[in-house]
Amino acid sequence: MPNGIPNGRWYRIVPALIVLNCISYMDRYNIGYALAGGLAPDLGIDLSYAGIAAGVFFWGYLVLQLPGGHLAERGYAKLFIAVALFVWSLLTIGTAFVRTGPELMVARFLVGVAEGGVFPAIYTILGNWFPARESGRASALFITNTAIASLIAGPLSGYILTVYDWRALFVVEGLMSLAFAVIWIPLVSETPASARWISDAERNYLTAEFAADERGADDRRSARISILGLIRDRNLCVLSAVYLCFHIANGGYVIWLPTIMKSVTQQEIGAVGVLTVAPFLLSFIGLYVFGTLSDKSLNRRRYVVVSMLGFAACFSAAAALSDHGWLSFSLLAASGLFLKPTISLLWTLPKLIFGKDTVGGARGIINGIGNLGGFFGPAIIGSASAYTGGFETGTYILAGFLLIGAALTSLLPDIVSGPKGHVVPASQAAALAKMRNA
Repeated sequence: MPNGIPNGRWYRIVPALIVLNCISYMDRYNIGYALAGGLAPDLGIDLSYAGIAAGVFFWGYLVLQLPGGHLAERGYAKLFIAVALFVWSLLTIGTAFVRTGPELMVARFLVGVAEGGVFPAIYTILGNWFPARESGRASALFITNTAIASLIAGPLSGYILTVYDWRALFVVEGLMSLAFAVIWIPLVSETPASARWISDAERNYLTAEFAADERGADDRRSARISILGLIRDRNLCVLSAVYLCFHIANGGYVIWLPTIMKSVTQQEIGAVGVLTVAPFLLSFIGLYVFGTLSDKSLNRRRYVVVSMLGFAACFSAAAALSDHGWLSFSLLAASGLFLKPTISLLWTLPKLIFGKDTVGGARGIINGIGNLGGFFGPAIIGSASAYTGGFETGTYILAGFLLIGAALTSLLPDIVSGPKGHVVPASQAAALAKMRNA
């Protein structure tokens, strides 16, 4: 118990949620490796069609965002995740048997529907276990799941594609998801009240911290309970737009990364699977650095801007230097430093801005709208590549969306999370940080 604070939740809750989202991430983006492994010519589709098929997942992903968020806030997060996990595992396996472009579209859309709502449900569980002053570190630690998933998915996918083919890729990764679905329910406790393993000291600590968080919530946030009012909320619109801009770039980057790396390095698919690990190894450094800096300053908004600008600079520079193979690869890898902190820090903001009665729905709307970028990003690079013969133009467009997202972030409230979760003006951040760290 560092500093006398019980910490069992860090070892019981976070790892299980990391594994869950690792599985979700692999099943969402395995199509990127399938494309690099010959899916498009096997199905008789061009790069433009392939980009759209890869991204149509995110239209399905939108369907259950709001319902999933609301069910999670009402105590059904664990059950909702269990059902979704089982269904999308079967659908992922089914993707291996598609024979045409339209069949691929349908399969990807349905996998998206099944995964929709899981992300806000995960953050509801995180919110049940980690009070405001721990949220930055807990969120950053959780977001490492995408890096971990990529460390596994790259070499695994490269090996499967070398030995078998892209159809086997969907079968193997779908079976991995199905295996985890079997142990999900007994593995996770939804709240401290339902956990048998938690100590009295940790339960009492969390009770006191969450009570302090509630006292720190102002009337404006607590009163926001109308769904219609939530949808019309300016801050919700801005957060959704920022997340959309980020995911346009992120979706294009992650889906097409194996193909782009194969192009700039001129390596075989097995080696490319290993090379794609590099950005996600660096993302661990980015998550730690930005998470630590934001917790020290208490200003999440500032570091969202910095990470988006860094991502834009590295990604666009990699395109500009695409003729310099390994230098371009290095810049693609360096993008990983900034790739994940944006997500981690952005997801700490809804709890600051919205009250407990609406934050689940807000997360669902933000995640649903933002993840539509996962459709547009791959489609932009796919269409640009089909038209120009290279990925560079599409990359510049995606970097432009990151610049727009960074600018929009400045429109969010100038607030930070102070001690005990009190929401205060960012102008007080330095003084609060000194008090907390004293």
